[in-house]
Amino acid sequence: MNKHILEFYGKNFTLLVLNLYRYNLKYFKNYLKKKIQEFPNILEKSPIVINIIYNIQLTDWLLIKDLVLFFKFKIIGFSGCKNNNLKDYIINSGIPYLNIKNKGFFHDLRKNSNKKYVNSCKDKYVKTITISYPIRSGQKIYSKNSDLVIINNVSHGAEIISNGNIHVYGILRGKAIAGSLGDLSSKIFCKICFPELIAIYSNYWLYDKIPKEIIGCSSYFFLKNNSLCAKKL
Repeated sequence: MNKHILEFYGKNFTLLVLNLYRYNLKYFKNYLKKKIQEFPNILEKSPIVINIIYNIQLTDWLLIKDLVLFFKFKIIGFSGCKNNNLKDYIINSGIPYLNIKNKGFFHDLRKNSNKKYVNSCKDKYVKTITISYPIRSGQKIYSKNSDLVIINNVSHGAEIISNGNIHVYGILRGKAIAGSLGDLSSKIFCKICFPELIAIYSNYWLYDKIPKEIIGCSSYFFLKNNSLCAKKL
């Protein structure tokens, strides 16, 4: 039998991206402080990618970097940056350059409050969207203003997102995000539970945070007192 020791393969991860639209150190500090207070479970000590949209200089970058580290974020990469000299400097300092192609589900953090979404989302749901084919790695399914039902398996690297509830009548191995616009009553149900990520609005668990007694079982996920919970079905 051929036993592998090392292997390269593609893998998708959900990362927080901090977009720098303009440079104002005082505003930047207040913004980070406010967002950490609003979403402590997500933002505290989180790995982030800094997307440099504004044409900043080296001195600006050094101040921004120190401030980000002060708030105990882990800078795992950067993107953007029109200043080639600055880009080379950051790369040489040990921070890798990353290409960002798609928005993550954490775009909701830009909103000031989730309260205004809860009532509006409940009133706009339409007929449930049902999918009978398997969701392959790399595929992304989004159900707008309706529940999402998958009568098949969801593979590693796949994403299923709904503004309402999610039901998976198969094996869930990818990412499942319910209540993506702020409906905190949303739930995620799955027949066989091996997810890479479970999220309801801005509350999420990666695989290693999911209770061991839930793994491989028929279960559901819900919010209680704004904290993510799980139970067997």
